[in-house]
Amino acid sequence: MSSSQFPTLSNHAIPVRILLASLQEYSAYVHQWQTHAEDQRQQAHTQKLRADELQRELEEMRVAWDTLVQVMNTQRQLILSQENDIALLVAQQQVFCSGSDSSYSSPNSNTRALELEPLESDPYPVGTETECSAAQKT
Repeated sequence: MSSSQFPTLSNHAIPVRILLASLQEYSAYVHQWQTHAEDQRQQAHTQKLRADELQRELEEMRVAWDTLVQVMNTQRQLILSQENDIALLVAQQQVFCSGSDSSYSSPNSNTRALELEPLESDPYPVGTETECSAAQKT
């Protein structure tokens, strides 16, 4: 290659003011992209923090949900237990009121009769005359 194949500065000279203006424009363009990239980085960081916060809240909600399910199941078990207790008491009251079970009517039978005697502090005694009347009507 000879030196005549390469353009010389004298043949293709760019005026200095045009070169400076182009460099300033390019610098402004690069600065805009740097600013935009920094904004995007900050937004990504903010969104990551928010996503982490939402993930923690989701985990807390899952734990709370599991706890609520356990509480509901416990409440259901308690309700079933109380319904069974009520059914047992109603059956005992009906037997007591009807007098068909000899262990309830016999004053000498200590075991079953003591079970039906109301406690002194019991505000709702089982087997009162009013309850027996109401039970017989139904």
